[in-house]
Amino acid sequence: MCKTCRMCRKSEHERQRRSTTRGLPRLKPAELLEDLRTKGVVFSLHEGGRLHFSAPEGLITPELLQEVKRLKSSLLSILEAERALSQTHVVHRVAVGLPTHRCLSDEEFTERYMIIVRAHRAGMINATVRNGGLGFLLDHWDHGDRQGPS
Repeated sequence: MCKTCRMCRKSEHERQRRSTTRGLPRLKPAELLEDLRTKGVVFSLHEGGRLHFSAPEGLITPELLQEVKRLKSSLLSILEAERALSQTHVVHRVAVGLPTHRCLSDEEFTERYMIIVRAHRAGMINATVRNGGLGFLLDHWDHGDRQGPS
């Protein structure tokens, strides 16, 4: 861009104006999510595709809220993908090393049970995955009345 050409200055000004929303830089959804998380914003997904978040007081301005609303569908897609990875990770941690020749001891059951409970409380897994995991554990737990997994 030349420094003296009026057309170049005008087009540069227009490009900068379009790339911001009322003073906020236009970020890609993943960048916005990362930026807000580093500032203490916690996002969560709720049934029905609802996006919820909590933030430190005074952080969310009307302009920032408008930007989140504008990018909502993309943010939901990113969060759904993160949740799917989290669910896979939790299921893997519960099932890995599961003895095939015997049932889980009380200690093994409790350890794996707590993984599921903590993941559900943290919003990493939904109720369906939680219930499936707990059912799986119960099927492999030695209640003292049987010798091996069914």
